[in-house]
Amino acid sequence: MKDKKSLTLLLSITTAALICSVIALIIVLAAKPGATTDPKEEEYSYAVALMEAGNYEDALLIFESLGGYKSSVINVNKCKTSISDNQYNDAVALMDKGKYEAAMAAFEALDGYKDSAEKQAECNTIIMDSKYHQAVTLKEGGNAEEAYIIFRDLGDYKDSAEQAAAILHVTQIKETLKSVSVGDYI
Repeated sequence: MKDKKSLTLLLSITTAALICSVIALIIVLAAKPGATTDPKEEEYSYAVALMEAGNYEDALLIFESLGGYKSSVINVNKCKTSISDNQYNDAVALMDKGKYEAAMAAFEALDGYKDSAEKQAECNTIIMDSKYHQAVTLKEGGNAEEAYIIFRDLGDYKDSAEQAAAILHVTQIKETLKSVSVGDYI
């Protein structure tokens, strides 16, 4: 009998402790600041946290899905601006590292953001100048064939078309002279 009383008492104490724990948990959760059951509010808060952490792409997707909820529209614009700023800064870094082809493509993707069109043109000029000087060096070094190809590909850049035509003319004269024998008229 004594064991039954002890068991009943132990069971009563355990049950009471469990009930108190559940009540305490409910009180803590209900009293938690910012606690909400609104799914849009939870998504919005999560998107704000993502944006503040610099994860603009994911935040943007959530803000767009929320439509006009709270200041989602304003935050969509903030995210887009931050994304564009980051892409612009990445393009400038590529340019600073001398990776002009990649920088030019990155500036082009920015579609006129800030001075990206001017930066894109600047990269293009640097690339064209480099190719032009490479062709001049090849020509001066006697490698007319490779110089001709580069000058031809540069088109109207500086005097590239004239340089290509001059190399072609000299090459044609050399070819003609190879087939000429003494006494032939040219």
